Amino acid sequence: MKTPLSKPPYIYFVVFLVVALVMTIYETIKETIFKGTLTPWQSHTITIIVTSFLATFTTIIIRSWSENILKKEQIIELQQQKLTIIKLLLNAVHHIVNNVLNYFQLIKLEVEDEGTVKKET
Repeated sequence: MKTPLSKPPYIYFVVFLVVALVMTIYETIKETIFKGTLTPWQSHTITIIVTSFLATFTTIIIRSWSENILKKEQIIELQQQKLTIIKLLLNAVHHIVNNVLNYFQLIKLEVEDEGTVKKET
């Protein structure tokens, strides 16, 4: 049974702080490079392009990560199914071997009692 991943509430705050820090560094670098010569719309356009790139890059990374997790889950599920099949087969073999041993015990008892094995046996 799959259980949902639970994240502590502070993880969202940490993500917020990291993104705010990255964007502050970005804006500082942008202002340093262009020395305040950009019009507001030029600045906005550059910011939109950069954040769109970062969002796309982040999506690619998260998608790849989640696909790897899914593949690992599928492999684990297959291994569990194989183990279940092996257990069932071993139980069946154990049952058959026990039946054969029980029949040999009956033959042994018959030989001890009568000195021979009956034709029917």
